[in-house]
Amino acid sequence: KNPLNYDIEHASLFYKYKIKHLLTSVALGMMPATAWDGRFDANGGYCDGTNLDVTYGNAYGYLPTPTRDGYNFLGWYDEYGNQITSSSICQISHGHTLTAKWEGKQIIITFDPAGGSCNYVSAQKRVGETYGTLPSCSNGTKDFIRWYMIVDGQKVTVTEFTTITTGYNHTLYAEWSDGS
Repeated sequence: KNPLNYDIEHASLFYKYKIKHLLTSVALGMMPATAWDGRFDANGGYCDGTNLDVTYGNAYGYLPTPTRDGYNFLGWYDEYGNQITSSSICQISHGHTLTAKWEGKQIIITFDPAGGSCNYVSAQKRVGETYGTLPSCSNGTKDFIRWYMIVDGQKVTVTEFTTITTGYNHTLYAEWSDGS
C-alpha cells in the first residue's frame, strides 16, 4: 500500500491522492506529466499556428486544420507514421513534429483536339500525379505538335511527365502544324 512508509495519517485527502498517484506511477515505470514543445508541419499547405504544446500521457486536444490548394487534408501524423487526432494520447516523450498528410483532389482534364480527333476526350486524375499517357490525335494532313494549356495568357507545354498542379478541372489543347 505504502512502499516508502510515508505517514499519510495526518495528510489531507488531496495529498493522499497525489502521493498514491506518484507512487503508482513510479512503481509502474511511468513518466510524470511533462509538457513538450513541438510544431506542426503543414507539408506544402498553410496552417494557422505552428507551435504544438502537449503533455505526455494526455490527449493532444485542439489540432488546427491546414489548407492546401488542390488537396484534401487526411490528418496529422507523428514521426512514426501514426495518425494523431485531438483525442489521441501523447506517447512521445520529447518535443516532436506533427506532419500534415494530403491527397490530391480528383479533377477532370478535357482534351480539345482543335479541329482534329482524339481516341478519348477526357480523363480523371489527381492533383500531384503526372498527366500520364495523353490521347493520340489526328487532323488530316496536319502534324500534331504538342498538348498545351493556357496559364496567365501563355501557352504552356504539357507532356505525360508533367505534374498536375492545377487544382480544378481544366482543358489541354492540341497544337497542329499547318501541314506544309
